[in-house]
Amino acid sequence: MTNQEGVTILVTGGAGFLGQHIVKELMEQEVFPVKEIRSFDIQPFKWHHGLHPSKNSQKLYHIEGSICDPAALTQACENVDVVIHNCSCVAFGAYPNRKSTRAVNVDGTENVVDACIEQNVECLVYTSSIEVANDLKKPSVNASETSVTVPAINPIFHVYSKSKYDAEKMVLTANNKTLKNGKKLRTCALRPCGIYGEGDHILTTNLGYFLNAGIAFRIGEPSGKSQYAYAGNLAYSYVFAVKSLLRPDEKTDISGEAFFLGDDTPIYSIGELVSHFAKALVAETGTATPPYWLMYTIAFFLTVMCWLVSNLKYWEMPFHTNAVRYMFGEYHYSWEKLQRVLGYKPRYTYKEAFDRTITYYEHFFGLNNKSNQTKKQK
Repeated sequence: MTNQEGVTILVTGGAGFLGQHIVKELMEQEVFPVKEIRSFDIQPFKWHHGLHPSKNSQKLYHIEGSICDPAALTQACENVDVVIHNCSCVAFGAYPNRKSTRAVNVDGTENVVDACIEQNVECLVYTSSIEVANDLKKPSVNASETSVTVPAINPIFHVYSKSKYDAEKMVLTANNKTLKNGKKLRTCALRPCGIYGEGDHILTTNLGYFLNAGIAFRIGEPSGKSQYAYAGNLAYSYVFAVKSLLRPDEKTDISGEAFFLGDDTPIYSIGELVSHFAKALVAETGTATPPYWLMYTIAFFLTVMCWLVSNLKYWEMPFHTNAVRYMFGEYHYSWEKLQRVLGYKPRYTYKEAFDRTITYYEHFFGLNNKSNQTKKQK
């Protein structure tokens, strides 16, 4: 499909956290020629600090629109060769808004598939999640795409997990569907783990608490392990996925397949990961770890309170009983298939990723001074 002019790629959710990293990596890669990159998002596009690409910025065009608007989405897909469907409603709270989560994650994905068929888009890469495989009743230790049950019987973040699974299944089922011009649609799904990096808005919340207190506390047992990776490395894997879909005659045809994503970031507990970043930003770090029973008890009462008011007013509360079980559990996955089939290697080392992230956090919290440079991980 590729030619000297290059391909046109549409990234839904392109103005968001992972979306901007995907756009940046597409601009800077030299694996295949790119003619144009379109970002499609409900919010304006503004580069996060430290993310502006080193080249090819003239190829980026931003379209403000919603994937819940089929007409706008179909128009945005005109003359597009590849769609990276990255737009999602992330809902980790105790009682998330089921209607909006399904509307964006499932109905919006259906709109994307329909737009691809209508506009003869031959390649579709879907951003799924490792949450489609997480199970409250059993750990996932270096699990592979074939060793886990999808969907999990007991998903941790039930509303979000189910919506992502349904959307992933929809995209993979759409593989080999006939387009308007008679050609076939090729699809794949990528399952990112927890993400850190420029533009992060989840870990920054926890770090903000630590900075205000002047001390970092560890939450969760060290034995509980969660998988995190640098956004730039996860975004770089999309380059290899697009390459494979564009060149289906190669040995590595990934049509209809799903992949867990990852990089060389150590498998930490969530508390250890946050503590590593906090140490680089604050002078003192606590070593005490609140026990599981205490954390669960607090979360239980907060969860009940959230349930009591949920019928009157929407209350986004990320700290709840399932979240505590997740923090004390073990959930990490192998990305060996990504390496073996696609030839993926992380673009950034863990040290580079850590330092780039700390630079962003310093800017975000207004801590840009030389004294912080000595706190960066060596």
